[in-house]
Amino acid sequence: DQLVAEKTKFNVISNGSWFLEILCLVIGILSFGASIALLAVFHDKPLPQWPFGITLNTLIALISAITNASLAVPLASGFGQLKWNWFKSKPSPLTDMELFDEASRGSWGAVRLLSSYRGG
Repeated sequence: DQLVAEKTKFNVISNGSWFLEILCLVIGILSFGASIALLAVFHDKPLPQWPFGITLNTLIALISAITNASLAVPLASGFGQLKWNWFKSKPSPLTDMELFDEASRGSWGAVRLLSSYRGG
């Protein structure tokens, strides 16, 4: 009975609509903080000698990639939800869908979306 209760509890948490996005957001914030902490620790100090040819730049690049990937998940989901809320509220032309799709793919698309729907 306890195993079933734990499994049900996990399903409720993992099937929540924003669980993955919140988890990725937390990972992104933590990895961003880790890069700041790493740079603060080695500020004005000689470069460390780590094994396997790993350099400070390599570690920062790895942490930055983790930050980038983990923050992309909640942003893409948020844009997707915004798009469906937009089309649910009123009939809109299909060009609006293209704007939302471009916004989820990059910063230029996000700027175009913001400039098209000020205050929306």
